[in-house]
Amino acid sequence: MGNSTRRAALSSTDSDWAKGLLREIIHVKVEPVPPGFYTARQWAEMWEISRDCATKHIRKAMDQGLMEQRNIKIACDLRSPYPVPHFAPVKGKVRSVPRSLGPRASS
Repeated sequence: MGNSTRRAALSSTDSDWAKGLLREIIHVKVEPVPPGFYTARQWAEMWEISRDCATKHIRKAMDQGLMEQRNIKIACDLRSPYPVPHFAPVKGKVRSVPRSLGPRASS
């Protein structure tokens, strides 16, 4: 005779609830992304270039004082949030920025 225990499969609702509870227990605090800040991948998509090229351009822009970086805590499934670099044009340093990039845009 063995003591085998069968575990019932959790529904996705139960699983989502359990993950939410775990987040509350470990005090996950996710930061909102400020308007105009995007990841290197998002900049690459907007510029229609590869992520590697976008990263090079972002680094160059940061060296020239045209862009700034903020590490913003992003949530993931069961781990504490981790900082993800986001980049935005520096107000007053960039000639023209679309309004869609938020209040950081300069005229």
